[in-house]
Amino acid sequence: MELHDNMKPEVQPICAAQQRLSKKKDDLADPVDYRDVVVDEITAHLNSTMKFGGVDEEEDRTSPAKAAGSSLRFTEVKRDSENVRFRLAYGAIHVDGTVLDPEDATYEQKLRGKATVFPYRASLIAREGHTRGILAIEVRGRSCPLTAVVRGLKMASDVPWRLKPFANLADRSAMENFIRRGEIVGARFEKWSFESDGQPKRRAVEMAVHTKIENERVKKRAARWFRSYYGFEEPLDDLDVELSNEKLDPRAQAKAMRDDIFTSTVDIEFDTVSLDVLSDGVKKTISPASDFRKFTYILGTDEVSDGTFYHQCEQTAELMLGRVQKLDLS
Repeated sequence: MELHDNMKPEVQPICAAQQRLSKKKDDLADPVDYRDVVVDEITAHLNSTMKFGGVDEEEDRTSPAKAAGSSLRFTEVKRDSENVRFRLAYGAIHVDGTVLDPEDATYEQKLRGKATVFPYRASLIAREGHTRGILAIEVRGRSCPLTAVVRGLKMASDVPWRLKPFANLADRSAMENFIRRGEIVGARFEKWSFESDGQPKRRAVEMAVHTKIENERVKKRAARWFRSYYGFEEPLDDLDVELSNEKLDPRAQAKAMRDDIFTSTVDIEFDTVSLDVLSDGVKKTISPASDFRKFTYILGTDEVSDGTFYHQCEQTAELMLGRVQKLDLS
């Protein structure tokens, strides 16, 4: 994510942000480290309830009922080495519903206009010399209060400093790791007949291989489909450099995969190819034409300690920091 002075378009380095004092180009305040500033700002608003209208889709998944906005409280903030760690409570404001005590020890309570909140943890990871940082936020089920946290940080700021998020980088990184660490357990090749306008009409030929495919080139191509979709196009090693010369259209990739997978000659010009990837008991099917926004990483089933959560998310974010500086996130 990027840091801005309110709605001004200039991106401010997170560790050396300068507030614009007037319309003059060079009339800037002394640089400040936003990591220190945000600790002071949130400390001044700890346990204050922030109310927002509207709930984003990714935030409104903890309740089957329609929400009438959301509430947020920051309960703890501290600078830990180069990162800023947050604890917060967040939840949707109900439009209806009732709280019942199964033991009948207390009277029922109407939920209309009230929020049911759950605890979350978050960490802001930024480094000197980098313009962008990463805000890692805990997920419960499929609910993640990214938008609410960003709005809350702005609400607590006097400037106000505003973080502009580019969401779901964790999904992208985790999906790339899923491909790299997984096993290719199947491949499916298809040749289509086409209408006069170029639209596929029907499958003319289909050929499938259902077995473990121990071929590093195949896995590298699959990872490249994903990286290309999100703009992660930089080659990572010599094999990546070699494969980067291949066209990424489905037909070209089908030909390349066919030549790598089949040991005997298969003289068919396939139009598409897809791969079955298995990792930790979960199988996903991907192709050069996949909409990778619909792929989600595997969620854990157990709660983790603070030490584990912060260590894992901050370590992963540090590995991603260098890459996100160069991404076209427009």
